[in-house]
Amino acid sequence: MFIAFNLHADAMGGDYSYKHFGYNILSNGTIEIVDYDGTTTGKLKIPAKFGDKKVTKIGNGAFSSARFSQVVIPKYVKSVGYRAFYDCDHLKSVTIPKNVKIVDNAAFRDCNRIKTVMIKSGCKTIGPKAFSNCGKLRKVTLPNSVKTIDDSAFDDCISLRNVTLPKQLKTLGEYAFSGCKNLRSITIPKTVKTIGAAAFMGCKKLNKVTMKYGLKVISQDVFCDCPKLTRVVIPSSVKRIGASAFDGCLKLKEITILTKKLKAELIGDDAFKKIQKKAVFYLPASKRKAYKKILLQRGATKKMRFEEE
Repeated sequence: MFIAFNLHADAMGGDYSYKHFGYNILSNGTIEIVDYDGTTTGKLKIPAKFGDKKVTKIGNGAFSSARFSQVVIPKYVKSVGYRAFYDCDHLKSVTIPKNVKIVDNAAFRDCNRIKTVMIKSGCKTIGPKAFSNCGKLRKVTLPNSVKTIDDSAFDDCISLRNVTLPKQLKTLGEYAFSGCKNLRSITIPKTVKTIGAAAFMGCKKLNKVTMKYGLKVISQDVFCDCPKLTRVVIPSSVKRIGASAFDGCLKLKEITILTKKLKAELIGDDAFKKIQKKAVFYLPASKRKAYKKILLQRGATKKMRFEEE
């Protein structure tokens, strides 16, 4: 039999308590954990059930600033709420179980010691700033079930070296990986139509970018200030290149433009400003003269070469 313990007004959040957990009972009879007052510094195993009631939701701020180094999220949990584990600066690793559909806004933001994140297949959305400023995060596993990586989801994860984007990803938000100073390479899957503004801005060691056919928009500042990037191929599906998209890519020396769909108004100001001084543009033969004229107005200089692709 399940017994719900009522809380006093001056106790932790939630309508009821169980051990060190404050919780509410949802309309479907399952449990949402909304507070935690434990002092565990090692491994915390969150109960899968309170009595006979399943824990299906980690509520907003439920474990923020807790001091455990490892956490086991129950298998029945379907959502991890806003700032659920915010500022857990002793947390070193986390596994998101397969029933979780969304890791919400800032859920693990400022977890400064977290090194590995494993997200099991089933998750669909990584919310805004979900793992923002996790300065020691080195490895993140994203399953192919993920369709959305929202704005600033991994921004300022300065130790992140490599990440494989899901094959069915549709939305890659603004500033998604900006400031990831150690990120080396990235492949944009064909399902992504628009790379959000500044998605990889300030990725100082990014030296390899692969953009698949299907991409339509490279938004403003996407690869701005990526000084190690040397070559890019812009696929034939691209219709727009935003302002300062490649501005400050100081070693960018080879740009192959396959698309024939660009016009002056579809290439933003300073799109190719401050790239390698003797860079070579490889352009479609039928567009060489027109593109050269536009590119010279968008940051390219007369010292650069404009060859037929």
